[in-house]
Amino acid sequence: MKVFGLLFLLLSVNGAKAIVKPADGLWHTADDPAIGSGLVLTTQNDLTLISLFTYSENGENIWYVGSGQIDEEGILEVNLYQTQDGQNLLIEHPQSATHIDETDLLKIEFLGSNRATLQINGSEVKIITPLHFGHDISYGFPDLSGQWAVANLATNQSYVLDLSLEFEGQLGSQIQYCYVTANSNISGCIVSCHINLAYPNTNKCVFSDPHDEGGLVTFVGFENLGNKKLQGKTQATNTDFDFQLFRINQAPNILPNDGHWRTVDDPDVGSGLVMRTQGGYTVVLIYSYDEAGKPEWKIASGQFDENGLFSAELFTPFGGSSIQNMEPFVAQIEPQSQTIEVQLDGLELARLSIDGSAPKMIQNYNFGTGVFSTDHYMLDDNAFNYPDQTGRWLMVNQDLSVSRLVNFSYFDPNWSATPPSPRIYGARSYRVNRNDDNDFYLEFTCLKILSYDFFVYDVVPYCTGRLFERPESADIKFYFEDIGHRKFRGYFDGFDDDERNFETIDRNSEYFDFYRVD
Repeated sequence: MKVFGLLFLLLSVNGAKAIVKPADGLWHTADDPAIGSGLVLTTQNDLTLISLFTYSENGENIWYVGSGQIDEEGILEVNLYQTQDGQNLLIEHPQSATHIDETDLLKIEFLGSNRATLQINGSEVKIITPLHFGHDISYGFPDLSGQWAVANLATNQSYVLDLSLEFEGQLGSQIQYCYVTANSNISGCIVSCHINLAYPNTNKCVFSDPHDEGGLVTFVGFENLGNKKLQGKTQATNTDFDFQLFRINQAPNILPNDGHWRTVDDPDVGSGLVMRTQGGYTVVLIYSYDEAGKPEWKIASGQFDENGLFSAELFTPFGGSSIQNMEPFVAQIEPQSQTIEVQLDGLELARLSIDGSAPKMIQNYNFGTGVFSTDHYMLDDNAFNYPDQTGRWLMVNQDLSVSRLVNFSYFDPNWSATPPSPRIYGARSYRVNRNDDNDFYLEFTCLKILSYDFFVYDVVPYCTGRLFERPESADIKFYFEDIGHRKFRGYFDGFDDDERNFETIDRNSEYFDFYRVD
């Protein structure tokens, strides 16, 4: 939704670094009833985008948007904007909506990445937490069973754990969960979660790092215990989160990157949707306008099939209570539902259809970061935009046998060319810092131009690179529609030959997933 782009111009991204980054995804209040209100939070480069879906005093469903930065005290204060006179996102090239002059002041104080308090216009304080759908829940935290990629920034190590619940016991008010891993060379409780019913503020999990020779343990308070990402500290008094775990979903099909999505023809103040996947289930929230130009939201949930197709009933709720209501009540559902279909073309690109409408292209909305374009991939006669990949990533291969922390830096592929090559003019090229590991190297280039004067070069809608794992090497391909700010994917054909033929690499090839490490 381009409305967010306008809000960002009012913000400075050079302020003090926040002490906490909230978990991306759907959040709700502790007293949220069925079909209640909620928020969607997405943070990129210290900039947090908020969508709030709720109800008016008359029970009409309404939504607000806002954006801001969390300060060094863990507090986020933003103005919530409401819009009107918009057009439904299914209309081709819909007109821009307008802002309603009145705004509401939202204040969120984060106690951790997965726990916060909420106030709107000075209302009474409410506890909010992420919505842990798709996973079993005990005492407010999700079941940690499953595969996790681990990044230990203190030791620059990474590995994969396959956790399962081995033991659950209770003695009085004390409860303990013991998680072990299927890794054959690791034994004992890798994750031990301690719950004190009498003093819940002391609840925590302890991670015993099996690859740390110093035997350090990592502390993760429940306020930083998420369903898709965990953040911890290798020392209990350390203020830096130098230990991070990313939940891996080994579905055979591609799944959409979490975040705010919008149509390619979205106007300045327009519509959009949110997609969030947990435990193989995806929730889709659509923010748009009815025939009278009033904002409305709809919700659906389901699964993507092996062909990357999501098909589900789309519901419109009404008659609920506002999110700040201290006595919330259950909303109702309009009797006439719709059918929504989302067909993925990549992790960041899809086609949206409702009740058999002509499909519209939608793309994950990247904000708060450098965004670059390439004419090698066109959408609606516009150059495709993709986010900057500079920074630290956790790299994990398809069968989870290889993991590695890598640090991508940008380089100009023309810097040493005399004269410069027009074919790579304006290209984005990235390489891994060789100082991290002399036995490993990775670089790739995303081209920008299609032609130079009257000469048209080969058009390839993907980025090409080379992966070196001493003593072997392999080609690696990155589709533009897979390049996201938080996650992206690269495909390769193995290390068994030196021939360069990217056309043989496709979505059936082996792949590496990259998770951004904060």
